[in-house]
Amino acid sequence: MSRTIKSPSKQWPGEVVLSDPLTFPQILAFEDAISNVKAVGNKVTQARADSLIIPGIIPCVEEWRLEGFPSEVTESTFPASPRVPCTQLITWLVKELTAEFMAGDIIPNA
Repeated sequence: MSRTIKSPSKQWPGEVVLSDPLTFPQILAFEDAISNVKAVGNKVTQARADSLIIPGIIPCVEEWRLEGFPSEVTESTFPASPRVPCTQLITWLVKELTAEFMAGDIIPNA
């Protein structure tokens, strides 16, 4: 199965199709990327932090249906500019993946 989410980006409108459920390799890639960003803390630029999280996002995406985005998305082809829309897109994807990743961890009141 998969989950299609609508891009909030004016720079790259369209949709992104996320794997749902995520597999262990996908979750581990995402966790490793988050850990890499946390390890550098405030010592890096936003561009560097974005570049560290991208390897955790890409494996979780089945399809990129974004206007003006590369047809094949890799760490090397992921747009790095314009910076503000790029960071906004990455932040949105991290939020969506975190919500999916954590959805099963919510324990209802007994």
